[in-house]
Amino acid sequence: MKQKYDLILSNDIDSLYSCILIEQVKEYDINYFYDFRNLYQSKQSQNEYIGVDIDLMEGYCISNHVTRLSEQDKYNPKAYNLNNDVTNNTYKQKYSMSTALYLHSLLKIPLPATEEGKIILLSIDGGYKGFYNPDFHDTFKHYLVDVLGFEELYNLCQKYSIDDFISIIIKYNLNGKIWFNNGGLQTNIKLRELQEVLGLPFFMPKIKFTKIKEFEYITKPISNEKTKEELDSNIFSLALTRKNYVNYSKIKED
Repeated sequence: MKQKYDLILSNDIDSLYSCILIEQVKEYDINYFYDFRNLYQSKQSQNEYIGVDIDLMEGYCISNHVTRLSEQDKYNPKAYNLNNDVTNNTYKQKYSMSTALYLHSLLKIPLPATEEGKIILLSIDGGYKGFYNPDFHDTFKHYLVDVLGFEELYNLCQKYSIDDFISIIIKYNLNGKIWFNNGGLQTNIKLRELQEVLGLPFFMPKIKFTKIKEFEYITKPISNEKTKEELDSNIFSLALTRKNYVNYSKIKED
């Protein structure tokens, strides 16, 4: 009998899209919701979990952020992340597109059938931006074409402007959030419209959640810290959101 894993959904479209792709191929189910300040669980489980678009310090996860403060810092060996070898010192060499796009390649899932669907995929997490940045264009092309194998998406970028991508983000509210409310999950992302375009089951999990952990969410510049251990203790998840800026959640002490 093959190993079964539970998925941790976070609070944005990249995580939800990624969970849907994993569910389609691996038949793993969402059993946790994580909003970086709280962790909620639906049912008791003995399965290991996978953080989806979440940069866990321990345990399995798939994500797209830089997590190493320096060359001396270590990455989570159970993290599927194209940026595992990137640090704040090599930040401009990072993979800057979405976890969902990475999963399309990793799991060999066909891209959306329509151009609009492909533009949606490139818009998630602002993935398209590297195409229009002269300092980052070559890195963007390297990851999209050489690593992921999506030359057709690179060619598609040449047909559209930044404003076209912004219009798609607004149309589907791709920068919207998912939140816990009265035992369930809600969102202002336009899921029904996304389902129509992408042909995937975009909807909130129809299950109840209960809070099982609380975290302190911290966002601050890196000063002299070279490793996560020097930065703080009891870190659950961490990501560099800019070259010298870090966001992380630490487990609250009882």
